[in-house]
Amino acid sequence: MPGDPLQQYLLIGVSAFIAGYLVAMLGRVVSGRVKETVQDPRDHQIRALEADLRLAERQAKDQGTQTTDKQAQLEDAVAQVKDLKATVQQADTEMRKLKEDLKTSLAKTVELRHELTDRAEHTIRGQRQLDDLQTELQVTKAGNDAVVDEINRLNQESKNPSDSVDDLDKMLIDD
Repeated sequence: MPGDPLQQYLLIGVSAFIAGYLVAMLGRVVSGRVKETVQDPRDHQIRALEADLRLAERQAKDQGTQTTDKQAQLEDAVAQVKDLKATVQQADTEMRKLKEDLKTSLAKTVELRHELTDRAEHTIRGQRQLDDLQTELQVTKAGNDAVVDEINRLNQESKNPSDSVDDLDKMLIDD
């Protein structure tokens, strides 16, 4: 053997490798498992199925993630629908209240219109009666003035009967 320790280690390593290889070959022969040169066609099918399984698992994982996302979106949508439903119910309640207020207001408006119409009628009747009374008063005043004038004329005639006789003569002569 050579004297260099590096060469000795190298030689021991190569010898151990060759010895291991020979022992492994001997173990195969003894166990009855000789290396087959032909591959079993089921091995290819098994590898293809394993690849399909890995692909299916990956897709299932992706679908699970998508399902989780969709579930979160669904929960958000449900919450929004509940909020909108509450808002619609509140708006319906307010609308019913406003409709009731409107009905009440309309009834009051109709009542006030009737009352206003009645008052306008009374005012018009009162105005007409006032006009009738003013006309009657003017007629009465004119009648009183005529009576007063006649009385004054008669008083003058009774004070001066000769003047009246002269006036009558003049009227007769003129005719």
